[in-house]
Amino acid sequence: MLGRNTLEILRRVALLAGLLGAICLAYLTRFEPMVRVSMDKPDSTGRFVAATDLGEGRVQARDLVRVSGPQWDSLFAGASRSFAENVPIPGWEHRITARDLATARKDNAERHAMNAAAKADEADRVKRLKEKYNVDVTFTGSFHRLYFAASEAPFRDAAPKWTPGTSHVLLRDADDRTRLDVFYNSAYRIHGFSDVITIPAAFSYPYRHLAPWVALAGLLLYFLLPWGRIGENVVAYTRWRLILGDVATSGLLVVPFFGIPIAVIGGTMETVVEFWPFALLFWLLAALGVAGTLWSVSASAYRLAVGPDALVVSGLSGEVVIPYDQVRTVQAVRLRPPQWLITVSWLTALLGRNSTATAGQVGRSLLLGASAANGLRLDLRNGAHHYIWFSDQMGNTSMQHFERLGQALHRDGIQWGDDPVEIRAVFPPSH
Repeated sequence: MLGRNTLEILRRVALLAGLLGAICLAYLTRFEPMVRVSMDKPDSTGRFVAATDLGEGRVQARDLVRVSGPQWDSLFAGASRSFAENVPIPGWEHRITARDLATARKDNAERHAMNAAAKADEADRVKRLKEKYNVDVTFTGSFHRLYFAASEAPFRDAAPKWTPGTSHVLLRDADDRTRLDVFYNSAYRIHGFSDVITIPAAFSYPYRHLAPWVALAGLLLYFLLPWGRIGENVVAYTRWRLILGDVATSGLLVVPFFGIPIAVIGGTMETVVEFWPFALLFWLLAALGVAGTLWSVSASAYRLAVGPDALVVSGLSGEVVIPYDQVRTVQAVRLRPPQWLITVSWLTALLGRNSTATAGQVGRSLLLGASAANGLRLDLRNGAHHYIWFSDQMGNTSMQHFERLGQALHRDGIQWGDDPVEIRAVFPPSH
């Protein structure tokens, strides 16, 4: 059977592995050559455009590619139905962005609910704008592009023959009436900081859907691994406060500082390989959080047995016996985070890419600045010190049976200090 210390270590390893692994998976990219598919429609004169306007006076001729076979027939049928119904066919939902899919479904629901009067009003509006401004606002759908990987059927054979950045018109041998406009593009490359990825997440972040399951697995292991029992004469940290401490450590330090540079750059491997100098500062702060997890492990393994003649303190570092007659003074102490850590936390809030991220980091910064843990310092007659931290960061007592320790230390020969001593440190001292 695994010992208590081993279980507490495995518990935190599972939690961090799940959360950090989820972040890595959510931003793990797999960019590859893409094919963007649209319906090729005639202009107002009924003719099909023979070239693509690339902007800045550049025009590119579009070559006609005739295709045949069941896979191409399936592509034409799926694309035609998707654009006609203004929603991708079942199984193709990932071929447009999540925002376009939500908009298409919303628009379909609204148009389905339109009565004859609403349709007449819309037709009248379209007519008036076209007559007055020569602008056609006829509803033609909420999306106009579907995305395929060049390695997918039926493009895997045709795409290697095309030049990246070129447009092509696909026609079936059996039917010239339906034409598909395809644009072949090379693999996207993240440049960092200012990238706005417009292709669907299934093609840019193909493993993102697995991220919640990895995080859930870590959380389940954290909670389901056995928790030790606490005897009546044993002072130990309450379980729910240990859990809250792990959440605070992960939520304030590890996850935010590990994930921010990856989210800002937009890709896990890109951050590690190309932009690691930018990420290094954040990851050093995240490492402080990992070190904080070691304190959490130590607190979980901590047991203080109150005996008639001595205190027996056990934990990760072993067992220490403190006879009462060796305790000279009991001094109250208060632990607060260092000022530099609070400053860095506020600076991080300024780097948020949206209001939600900024608001979350501001809240964490406020909590960090207001936090303070209370403890006792036992000054022994041989000059050594032993710290007992009995409160959470909000100052509330977090140990079961703590009153037994107070009763044991209020005896003749032991003096109590008057005013608490403030200590500013990331991690509380134990000796």
